[in-house]
Amino acid sequence: MSQPAHQDAALAAYERGQTTIARSLWEDRAAMGDPDAQTALGLMLAAGEGGPADPALAVHYWRAAADAGHPDALYNLGLMEEQSQAPDSGARATEWYERAARAGHAGAANNLAALLLDDNGAPDPARAVSLLRDSAAQGDADALYNLACLHTSGKHVPADGERAQRFHRQAAEQGHAAAALELALLLERLGTEGDGEADIIHWLQCAANGGDTRAQVLLGDRYRHGHSVPQSETRAWNWYVAAARQGDVVGMTNIGVMYDKGRTTAENPLRAARCYRFAAERGYAPAQYNLAILLADGIGIPADRAEAWAWFARSADQGYEPAVAARDWTWDTLDTRERERAATFSIQL
Repeated sequence: MSQPAHQDAALAAYERGQTTIARSLWEDRAAMGDPDAQTALGLMLAAGEGGPADPALAVHYWRAAADAGHPDALYNLGLMEEQSQAPDSGARATEWYERAARAGHAGAANNLAALLLDDNGAPDPARAVSLLRDSAAQGDADALYNLACLHTSGKHVPADGERAQRFHRQAAEQGHAAAALELALLLERLGTEGDGEADIIHWLQCAANGGDTRAQVLLGDRYRHGHSVPQSETRAWNWYVAAARQGDVVGMTNIGVMYDKGRTTAENPLRAARCYRFAAERGYAPAQYNLAILLADGIGIPADRAEAWAWFARSADQGYEPAVAARDWTWDTLDTRERERAATFSIQL
């Protein structure tokens, strides 16, 4: 949610980390009807900064500021409605975003465009594109990113790789992690070499540092294989861990592989199995296959061919080719009792 742009004693206290003082100062000013203070106080009440959280009171202050036409308050009300997932929340969010966009709020225009592109709502692609262009012209990073994605796909606008690249770059230069990743992928598809490869690594690094898990995994892969970067299992491990800490199943599976093969760390099939199981339970087919192998052979964990078959089957059902033959071969090795257990596991997974 947006912070007010004005500079005052309350904002200075907030930036120093003195949230209780900032909240008190904004409370005094909000009571006198200052829309900037009402908007800022609403943010603190919503987040529970400087005192107890009180979302209902936050909405009260935002509504007061919105009555005065404050763009950030209008935007925050739209954002709260959109995030609520309540019945008709989309329609109410649209109304708030409409008002905020008319007041010049670029972020609201972007969010409104996203709602107008949603086939489950009341789609209006032409207006959505117009809003994105206006918001992008104001430099809004999300709008630049979304407009770039449309030009990449050719949906609602002409496919235009040059524009997509330019818009992604503009967003990435503002620290937009997803745009940095897409820019790196676009450059990679163009097959650039030399300085172009350095550019790809730069934007992957930006995206990874910005917390994008896919970029973290891709950068880990490059370090693991020495692809345009110095080969380093340790750096690969660190990037996989960064992704896994955010719940990324690919990063977690890759950590499992490194435990499994003794890369960067000593072989530890038990930890490998735990990593595989984490990702397998979240539907990642390669992890399901890897876990099944450990179960089938009893590597690091007790052997259980019935459960192994169930994981092979789940992986194969998702089209993971190596699991198909393993599923069929394992089934042929099971006795009647094991097949009954395997069927039970298959239902439970």
